[in-house]
Amino acid sequence: MFARWFEYVHDIPGLRSMIAAYGAVMAASAGITLMILINADVTTVPPWSMLDVWAVIAGATSAGAAFFFARHWIGGAGVLGFARASVGMVIVTLATGLVAGTLIAPGYGTLAGPFMLVSAFIVNPLLAIAWAVVHFGAHLLIAVRRQVKNNNEFGSSARAVTQLSAISQANLYGR
Repeated sequence: MFARWFEYVHDIPGLRSMIAAYGAVMAASAGITLMILINADVTTVPPWSMLDVWAVIAGATSAGAAFFFARHWIGGAGVLGFARASVGMVIVTLATGLVAGTLIAPGYGTLAGPFMLVSAFIVNPLLAIAWAVVHFGAHLLIAVRRQVKNNNEFGSSARAVTQLSAISQANLYGR
């Protein structure tokens, strides 16, 4: 019992970085969802309606769920890890649009959600850049989590694992 608790305590920096990564992605998605609704003239900002609140909640939870399901693509080391994080960012973006659109408007939103998200990025490239920066920041935070977990899990043998190439680590250890 105490061994598990000590393992948890040693992993606190990794947990903090993981929580920060999820929080950043969810907050960015909530803001982008609200911006998309404002530009689509569905809502008005000063008096918040229930649609506004639901859209923010749907955007945040859908991004959290999409980030969770794409977590194996994010946080790898090296150039291969960066390339995998880029693919993971595309997966998270499309899944977030799909799920948030479905939660906001169940029939129409399933098709319109991803298209509205991509068109918002095309119309406002700064929004797309901010989204990418948040995701690559989350990639770095998840990399910290993986490094702390590897050091706790393997101890001295972690040095041997890190000497392998990124492809070997991915194939042998699923990292």
